[in-house]
Amino acid sequence: MAIPSLLRARLISQGVVVANDLRLFGGAFAMYAIDHGTYPPDSHETLPSVPQIEEYIDAVKFNSITVFGGRYNYEGPDFYPYAGVSVSGSVMSQADLLKIDAVVDDGSLTTGRYIRSDSGQFTYIIE
Repeated sequence: MAIPSLLRARLISQGVVVANDLRLFGGAFAMYAIDHGTYPPDSHETLPSVPQIEEYIDAVKFNSITVFGGRYNYEGPDFYPYAGVSVSGSVMSQADLLKIDAVVDDGSLTTGRYIRSDSGQFTYIIE
């Protein structure tokens, strides 16, 4: 009985880690935009190459592989009609995505700020 409970708790904590990272990165990109007057350009799985970005975001954490596989991906408004952060190339299940959505948003993958974006990935929309 203990093993299924431990596995469930582990999956929940992994979802919380990714959800918190998405919020943290989203807030950092928003602060960058406030301080610099614009969001950085789209960067596809690497931290955007703009001056002073590492003052806002830990590059090692952003560029590392997530607990669900894949990498964090910044979707910039120069390529999309929004600024957002997603996880590209992960093995997240629908249940994992719902857990993340419950932490960062409204618990629905079709409404709110954590939705399937124009890129086809589930993205935490910053603006």
